[in-house]
Amino acid sequence: MKIRYLGTGAAEGIPAVFCECRICKNARKIQGKEIRSRSQALIDDSLLIDFGPDTYWHSIRYGIELSRIDYVLITHSHGDHLLYHDLICRKKNRFLEPLNHNAMNVYGSMGVGKELHLLDNGNVTRDGSVVFYCLKPFEEVNIREYKIIPLPAIHSSEQPLVYSISNKDKSILYCHDSDILSDESLELS
Repeated sequence: MKIRYLGTGAAEGIPAVFCECRICKNARKIQGKEIRSRSQALIDDSLLIDFGPDTYWHSIRYGIELSRIDYVLITHSHGDHLLYHDLICRKKNRFLEPLNHNAMNVYGSMGVGKELHLLDNGNVTRDGSVVFYCLKPFEEVNIREYKIIPLPAIHSSEQPLVYSISNKDKSILYCHDSDILSDESLELS
């Protein structure tokens, strides 16, 4: 399992938009590794975690072809983890050349589903290019070769989740924006 952290910053990133503290001033001056974009990860170049406002920049910076990403796990509905506007840009009518790839399958809690303005059929887009699947805490789901267990996070949003992700003999607990997890969550992670 190859895990690539694309962003590791909090909602405001570093440097924060309006901050003038010494850390943000230093980041503006030094640049490079001092700059922290908002949290996002990519597993095995195929499973994206979160789709926040830095996704486009991450795709350019790291050479990620977002049109080839078929699976996205969303931790919660806050704007630094889910940017609806950019996600629906995957609609087929936005391309000069037809997109010859599968639909993008987005997974998250019902709080994420609300933010995605789901259509009657559960799709995010009318053309079926972005499809949503509601996850429930502790209910295992298999996505490709991954066994994923959504675990309830403790955070100020509707039904936030963190994810225990495993394949074959490797596993990771992707746990951002959460207070200490419950004993039940820790046992399953």
